[in-house]
Amino acid sequence: PTEVEEVWSKYSSDGGSGGSSSSNDNGVAFDTFVQIYQEIDDLFEEEDDNDEAAASSKTTTTTTTNTDDNTLMNDEEARAELEAIFNVISTADGSLSKEALRNWDEIETLIVDGMLGEDEFDELWQSTVTDDDDKSRLDFAAFMVFNSKLDNLFDLVDDDDNEDVETAVEGGVESIAEDQVASASATTADASSVFASIAGESEFVTKESLLSSWDELKELISDGDIMMEEVEQIYSDSMSKSNNSEGLDETAFEALQATIDDLFEEEDDSDDKEKEEEVPQPQSTAQAAPTGPAPFKTDLLRALDLFANNAQEEERLACGLESTEREDKLVLNLVGQLLEEGQRDNMLFQKQGNIDTDDVVGTWRLLYTTSSAMKFNQGLSGIGGSFPNGKFGGLTQSFSANKFMSDVEYKEHIEVTPSSASFDVTVDGNWELRRSISLFTGQPSIVVAVEPSRVMYGPTSTKADHWKSLGPTNILDLVYLDEDLRIMRGSTSVDTILIF
Repeated sequence: PTEVEEVWSKYSSDGGSGGSSSSNDNGVAFDTFVQIYQEIDDLFEEEDDNDEAAASSKTTTTTTTNTDDNTLMNDEEARAELEAIFNVISTADGSLSKEALRNWDEIETLIVDGMLGEDEFDELWQSTVTDDDDKSRLDFAAFMVFNSKLDNLFDLVDDDDNEDVETAVEGGVESIAEDQVASASATTADASSVFASIAGESEFVTKESLLSSWDELKELISDGDIMMEEVEQIYSDSMSKSNNSEGLDETAFEALQATIDDLFEEEDDSDDKEKEEEVPQPQSTAQAAPTGPAPFKTDLLRALDLFANNAQEEERLACGLESTEREDKLVLNLVGQLLEEGQRDNMLFQKQGNIDTDDVVGTWRLLYTTSSAMKFNQGLSGIGGSFPNGKFGGLTQSFSANKFMSDVEYKEHIEVTPSSASFDVTVDGNWELRRSISLFTGQPSIVVAVEPSRVMYGPTSTKADHWKSLGPTNILDLVYLDEDLRIMRGSTSVDTILIF
């Protein structure tokens, strides 16, 4: 108490160093409080230097900070910048909720880019608030402390990147230099040990922990060797192999790791071939093409029409969402025959792979899909399966493009009983065509990449970046295209197709 009284007297009196800030008998101004806060904290810093036991004591929350926090508070430029941000994202009473902090653009970007995990954000929040409660709120001083902790988190990551990576081996520890670890393959360590290091005490790996804890994958994403959309697609496909609904078990993780590794092996093989000879492009036939649709296309369309009628009569979901195993096998077989024998109508071959956006623009209606993710979600958005008395009633995908932008819009019809309550779910966003290398053929391929923006239905409008059910349709290979038929295939699964 005596030490506290001395500090208070020093800063609340006109003769003290805090005299320049406004104060009265009832209290002190914010700037003066910060100086008092720092000096009291310095007292404990000195005790910690003289007492090793105090260094291991439990860290306090909002009322305790470290040297970096104090430096931040003394940095007027940084303080002014943070104060401006705080005034924008906080409420009128000068407080900030956990939800508002999570929606701050900087935090949102770090999480979306895989640089900050949801669990790490929760830990930062809990270490900053006074009470371990999601309903707690931060004032400006606590907001500054949070930002300092956030900066320190990335400082620690940078320090770790500069050190050698140690790998446990029998009877000891083997030090591996950083340049030996960074390679194009994502499987530089045994799958079991990588799984254990990411999962920790858990029995499964979530997408968030994958992106935040798997250093080699983060490096591949950072270097642009693999896109976030590809990771999300591979993760979604691997979930079908997991016996744990919350994330990937060890078997599913091994499948994911092997798929990522295969991506780079295919690219390496293609690079070697290109050095020897140019990769052959699809060639159009010199002979006059017969008129009328190819017989395999006719067979496919007849089969899809038959299956649609069967689904309607048996009150199953449309577009193959509740198809039988026999139906799926027959469709996959007919698609395979069309791709092998019906290429004279395939625009990809007619134009030797030089497809542009004008070839794809228009409104396309989903006829059939074998996507396990869409079957599980009972549609694109998953709303039909979760809405009372509702079910999937059809899906269209509309592409538009000009020299300034390329827009995509999904319209998913949700049938509700009574029919007057039926409604549409709209998903909008951007799209583009990308040149890639097919995982299955090693040949050049066209990828339709969709980046959803918002999901809207009724009065609800929400961001689409965390709408997991959309992930499987974001990155698809374009394998067949003519004036009225488009077939898409999963970039990591030959048995996943969408026919429009």
